[in-house]
This record gives sequence, C-alpha cells and structure tokens, in this order.
Amino acid sequence: MNIGIIGAGRFGKLLAEQLENDNKIFLFDKLDDKDELESCNLVIYAVPNSLLQDVINETKEFIQSDAIVMDVGSVKIKPCAVLQEAFGENILGTHPLFGPDSASDSWEGHKMVFCKLNIPDDQYNKVKELFISRGVKAIECSPEEHDKMMAKTQALVHYIGRALSGIKEQEISTPDYANLLRMMEKVTHDTWELFYDMQNLNPYAKLEREKFSKNIAELEEKINQELDK
Repeated sequence: MNIGIIGAGRFGKLLAEQLENDNKIFLFDKLDDKDELESCNLVIYAVPNSLLQDVINETKEFIQSDAIVMDVGSVKIKPCAVLQEAFGENILGTHPLFGPDSASDSWEGHKMVFCKLNIPDDQYNKVKELFISRGVKAIECSPEEHDKMMAKTQALVHYIGRALSGIKEQEISTPDYANLLRMMEKVTHDTWELFYDMQNLNPYAKLEREKFSKNIAELEEKINQELDK
C-alpha cells in the first residue's frame, strides 16, 4: 500500500518504521508536500486529538475519495465523529495500546483497538491485517465502549502517574514503591498535550477522576477517625 502518515512525532515515526517493509511510506510533518497524499490509498492521522479537525481541514482536498482514512488517537468518540463528518466513508478509528517506549522494536503481542465505522469489510480487513501481520492483537469495539474503558485504564492511570511526579528512588524502599516509580516515569514520557486530550476529550474521564478523588477523601477520613480513637 501507499501509506500517508500525517504527523511525524514519536508515534508517527514508529508507524513509519514498522510499516515500511512492504509498503511505500509518506511521512508528513509540516505538510509542505501535501500533494503527495494524492498517491496514498491509506492515510493515517497521527496527530493529537485536539488538532485532528484542523489538520483534516488542511489536508482533506489532497486525499483521494477512495482512500482509506484512519486515526490512532487515544480517544475515540470525538475523533471518530470528526472522521465521519469530514470523509463520510472508507473510515475507521484505531487506538494502538502501545507506543515508542513499549514497542519500539516489535509490536508482537501488543493490543490495538479497531472501531469499524463506515468502511466496506474488505477494506477494513485489509487495514486490520496490515497490523495483525506485525504481531498486533486486534480488539474490536465501538468508540463509546473504548472511551468508557480507557477512562479507567489510561486516563486515570496517567492522572495518578502525573500526581506522583517528584517521587525519587530511595535506598530503603519496597517493590511496590519501585512499581510506582516505573508508572510515574512511563506516563511522564508522554506529552502534556496527550495528557490533557485524554482527560478533556474523553467524556468519561472526569467521572473516573471524581470517583478516585472521592475514594482518597474517604480514605483520609478513615485515617483521621482511627487516629481519634
């Protein structure tokens, strides 16, 4: 396939490296050569969710009407709606549950979510097989199902990890403390832009943060009640 990857950040470059073996890759950064998109039969938007609409507005006219278009963002309801409004057909939403830190050498065994939108089965299966052939395990769900689950398993994890910022390795520590350090270090490798997108664009993220904050408050209350005994 001729694959156009719009967005030359860390993940866009990872996509290019892993997909170039048997495909022709066009990696777009500043969109100076947008006319090259006309030769692409698969276009992947690898840009922050918050920028997706603006980047589509800049590039849509150069994309062939029969090209497959997808995104790889960590939120799915809003980006999928943007794709549907902009292109109408031959579209799907995806979310690779890995990144440059966890899968720089191989995608073998890593999970990737596929949200089938308005796209023929043969085209959809072609894209899915492209990633499965690299070792990816495909998970199919709706954008709503994705965002509900990711509010817990990603947005909340990144929220807790960012809150741990500042903790350092200690000579006297437990294995659990080392696990906290690893979580903090891993999430802080990602950009603040990604963090804000997953918190503000996922409609279920705020509810999970509120539940967590309530649990913290209740735990503090229990500690103080025990102290007062």
